[in-house]
Order: sequence, then C-alpha cells, then structure tokens
Amino acid sequence: MFEHLRYWHPIFSQWLARRERLTLHFDPRNLSKLYVPHEGDYLEVPISDLRMPAVSLWEVQAGHAPLAPGRPRSASTRSTMLPCPSRRRTLTGASRLCRLAERFGTAVAVDRSFGRTVMPVHTHLTAEARVIADQDDTRRIAHLAEDHWIDYPRARQALQELERLLACPERTRMPGLLLHGESNIGKSMVIQKFLRAHPAREFNTDTGLLQVDVLAVEMPSAPQGRRLCGQLLIALNARYRPGDRLAAVEYTALTLLRKVAPRMIVVDEVHSLLAGTAHEQRASMNLLKFLFNQLKCAIVVLGTRDALAAMQTDSQIASRFPSFELPRWQENENFRGLLAGFERQLPLRQASRLSGSRAMVSTIMSATGGITGHISDLLSRAAEAAIRSKKECITPELLQSVIGARTFA
Repeated sequence: MFEHLRYWHPIFSQWLARRERLTLHFDPRNLSKLYVPHEGDYLEVPISDLRMPAVSLWEVQAGHAPLAPGRPRSASTRSTMLPCPSRRRTLTGASRLCRLAERFGTAVAVDRSFGRTVMPVHTHLTAEARVIADQDDTRRIAHLAEDHWIDYPRARQALQELERLLACPERTRMPGLLLHGESNIGKSMVIQKFLRAHPAREFNTDTGLLQVDVLAVEMPSAPQGRRLCGQLLIALNARYRPGDRLAAVEYTALTLLRKVAPRMIVVDEVHSLLAGTAHEQRASMNLLKFLFNQLKCAIVVLGTRDALAAMQTDSQIASRFPSFELPRWQENENFRGLLAGFERQLPLRQASRLSGSRAMVSTIMSATGGITGHISDLLSRAAEAAIRSKKECITPELLQSVIGARTFA
C-alpha cells in the first residue's frame, strides 16, 4: 500500500518471502502506476483496481483528508479516488468560469454537472434582452428595430400625471393637460405605454362599441370639426361617413361618447391646428371645450412647441390645458441613466458601458442633439454594427463610424 492506495504485481509474493527492502519511484501527477527497480530496469506496478481513474498525489491526499473535524478518514481506495474526477471537473470548470468572466466582463452561469458547455449570463441586460442575446444575429438585429420602453424620470412624471387625471372624479371643471416637446422627443411612446396599461375593457354587442377608459385619436391634418368628430367615431368602431354634415356627425359622436363614457380622451398631433385657417383653429378649440363640458372627462392633447403656441391663442383653452414639457436631454446624470437604460435593452453579449465613458456620452449628445428618438436610432444602428462585426459591444470607434455614415440630429 502506498499513500492509502493498493498495488499488485505477481512478483510481490517472491519479494515478500525474501523480505527485501524496495525503493519505489512514482510520478506525482499520476499514481496509477509505481516503478520498482528490478534486474537493472524498472518494473511497472499497476494499482490493484484497474477501474480506477488516473489521479495525482495531491488529489489522493485531499480525498483522504477528513471531511469535517471528528469524522474518520476514508480507508477505501475506491472511496478515496472516486471523488477525484469530479473534483478535477469542478476545478476545471471553475477555471473556465474565470476565463469567461474575464473575457465577457460579466458573470457566467455555473453548470453544476460540468457536462455541458458553460455559457455567459448577460447580467448587463434585462431578462427579455438576455433571451434575445442568446439567439442568432438575424433575430437580434430584428429585435433592434422594435419599439422598446426606456424608463426615465421625466417620463415617469408624465405617466404619473396621466394616472392622476384618469383617477379624477367627475366634477364641473374637468382637468386637462398639454403634453408637448420637440418632434421625436418621446411623447407618443409615453402615451402608448399609458394606453397599454389601460386597454379596451370589452366589446358591447348591443351598441357595437368598444368600452374604453382612455380613447385616443389624432388631430386631422386639416383641423376641421367634422373630421375630428369623425376620428372619434372611428376610434369607437362606429360608422362614419365623411360627407355627412357637421351637425349630424357631431350629434352622433356626442351620443356615442355618452354611452361609452370614457374617463379620458387623448388627442395627438394637436399642433396640426396651425395648418388650418384662424376660423378652423377656433372651431376645433371650441369643440374641445364642448367635449370638456358635455362629457365630464379629462382631455389630454399632445404636440410640438407649435401646439403650445396654438393653445395659448385662447385664454380659456390655455387655462384648461396646463403644459407639461418633455425637454431635450442635457449632458448630466439623467442622460447617463437613459444611456444605461438603453444599453440594458440592446441584445449585445458584452457590456458597452456607455454611461461610464465620458467620451461616448459626449459623442452621443453632440450627434443627436439630445432628442430621444435620435438617441434610440443611433444606439440601435451602433448595436447592429456591433453584431455584424462580431464585436458584441459598442466602442467609441464603432460609434464614430456609425455617426459618419448618416446624420442623426
């Protein structure tokens, strides 16, 4: 027995009879064989149980050590050596985990069986983006073209204000809101998220109308009262004939709106008022006041800065629609938070650390002018370039190459 391992060879019986002292030689990396000098050469003496795997000296010593204070040592060769391959796989797997973590700059998944390939866990991504990041390049690039909600403080404030208006009980003077900002700043994304939180409740088979809490329409390109009422009818899934007179369309729309009783009406692109004549602008604003008074529901209008100018031409309208602006981004902590939010949505397998790079923050700001939509477009194109080039992260050089290919501001 050597190091608690049993070895056997037929010549052992002769040596035992003569009681000869033997000198053993061994390779500490592999104790499956011992080497004994014999007749000018070395005799290989194998381990007695040939089913045992090759193990090193330190593995045997570690396997023979007591597992806890007070517990006996293992006296069985098999019980000593069987844990060795598992222990070796554990160490090999741990070494692989460290290499992957260093390569990908992120944590890696531990496969406890160590029988499968250990893959990186993309902890810099959201749960949804992690699933997409493990798919092929085509699916990941297609994902970049989809709409994704990025949470940030001003958007949360806008959503909270909308929820406050929706919860307002019926009263003589219902509240309103003008949500305005530059084109592509993110107004429609805020409203779409709000609408997803308040979908249509059901379809009324008796009236043939959708029962909704929030009714969303778009101001027609030509701001005529008849066309705005027509948009309301279409949103209610009601019949609308463009050739009908204003009085008939207005009566039908008002009758159906009273049946549906929405708690809020949202009118997008209200800056289209400026496309009409002064008479058409005043008629459309009077219609909004009429809806306020008749339906007793909150009304929210969206538009650019031109919408603010259009609404302020009527003091009564201006008083009913206090303004809430989504401004351009400035290079500050909020902007870096936005970039971090975008990065968590991009299905890249390595972290780009956009918010931590002052150079990339300044580059993105100067290239997009602080417009949310332009920022989204730039980062999506940069992520696509990172996927196609196999870099798997956005670098300053890649960002500059994307900016040089087109204008984003």
